[in-house]
Amino acid sequence: MNIFDIENKAMLALEKVNSQRAQLIKTCRHCGITNQDLALLECGEETNARQIRSAFDWLSKPHSAGFPAFLQSAPMRLESRNGRPQRAYWLTEFGRRMSYLLDPGVKARLINPRDEKDLHHRFLQLDIFTRALQDGWQAEVEKVIPYAKGKEIRCDVVIQRTEGELYIEIEQELTRNNIERAREKFRNWKAYSISENFVPNLVFVFNLPNAKLGQTLTIWEEALGSVTQDDFCMDVRYIPTGMLEGESLENTLQSLDMWMNPIRLPEPDGAASIQLGQTAAPNVWLPEANELLPKFDQRVDIYSEARTSAERLPAFLDLMTCIHEASYHSNNNRTSDCDVFNNSELPEKSLWLLRHYLTLPQNQAMYEELKEALIWVKNRSNMGLIMMRDIICSILWDTFLKHHKLAMGGNLKVSLDVPDYVNRNSSFEVKATLWKNDGLSSSPKLERDCEALSWVMTAFIWYPELLGTGTQPWKKKINKKKGKG
Repeated sequence: MNIFDIENKAMLALEKVNSQRAQLIKTCRHCGITNQDLALLECGEETNARQIRSAFDWLSKPHSAGFPAFLQSAPMRLESRNGRPQRAYWLTEFGRRMSYLLDPGVKARLINPRDEKDLHHRFLQLDIFTRALQDGWQAEVEKVIPYAKGKEIRCDVVIQRTEGELYIEIEQELTRNNIERAREKFRNWKAYSISENFVPNLVFVFNLPNAKLGQTLTIWEEALGSVTQDDFCMDVRYIPTGMLEGESLENTLQSLDMWMNPIRLPEPDGAASIQLGQTAAPNVWLPEANELLPKFDQRVDIYSEARTSAERLPAFLDLMTCIHEASYHSNNNRTSDCDVFNNSELPEKSLWLLRHYLTLPQNQAMYEELKEALIWVKNRSNMGLIMMRDIICSILWDTFLKHHKLAMGGNLKVSLDVPDYVNRNSSFEVKATLWKNDGLSSSPKLERDCEALSWVMTAFIWYPELLGTGTQPWKKKINKKKGKG
């Protein structure tokens, strides 16, 4: 049997069952890959999910009639998504040939995924593309955008909306060894922005588990900082894939306000550097402490799974203690015996772990509100110490503690010590205490818990640049140039 006979037999088979099989192949024309959601969207209301699955099953298996499979398939689950994995289908070489015969005017893409990571990237392109169509928008995958003289930039998904184009970049895990790739991407977007004289509406979608998002995000923020200058700054939003579960793309974009903070590291000559916007980059860069994550992630999971207040408060305090003891620990668990305390070193590991926790997706809204509130306080130059004390305590209750379902009026007390002109060693320091019916709790564990929570909340004030909660008040402010987009 020659190739033409095989194609004729395949064409006859495709045209059966109300041409549904042919319709499913055509859904691959956008991305080279398809799934049930896109198929239901394009095939219309008269088609049900069971029919779609049956047709996909037929297309993805070699046939007794002698022609190969039209599609390859594999189960796919985006990171931080729950439920049963979806199944992805992408064109084989024979499937692409048949796609062309079905519609010579359309040249379908053959993706040939290099590995599992590449396949996940393609699948997320499909997911974003499908969500855009579901919201009534037009979209294009891997669009090549020409600019200047012979230059071009490639974007994973470009979405056409009435308020302007939305540029979506899809990313997975990034290590520091590959930061140059991230820098190159932002350099290209910068060149495009300057050439076209506008700031693109750029959104990164991260397909990462929550535990790995903070580390990858920091690397991208460093890369963004490398192209950020006094007269130029791109505003870049980001979305973790877990935030899309159960939500439309439009609702997610409207409800989330997650922005990359460009981190400008010190120049080789040692010149001081600052981060544009409301926060400043650390003058002393925090070394990564990934070895702490397995133990810490267990604490995060235990806290997330707590269902009652009796379970939640101890789990929250264990989280705070885990962060604190990353730097302030010793064999006998006394803070005053650790090297960081004795040598007045920067508590790098604790600060790194705290920032990692603050940048987890479930903490983003709280983190942004906390930053905004603390920056507002530092800009109020006419505020007295007593008023500042009361306002900062209110901020901690209304943002950080409220997010962890803790409220005033219970056994947890929070106060702020302010500098005393009589005591030259005094400074701003948050104090957290737990009380019982018979007075102040005094067990060693509760003392450590209170010490840890006190340190975490004090760190927001002592280390604003390292945690992204503002600049030091004496630092020069720089205004960003906003473009149209």
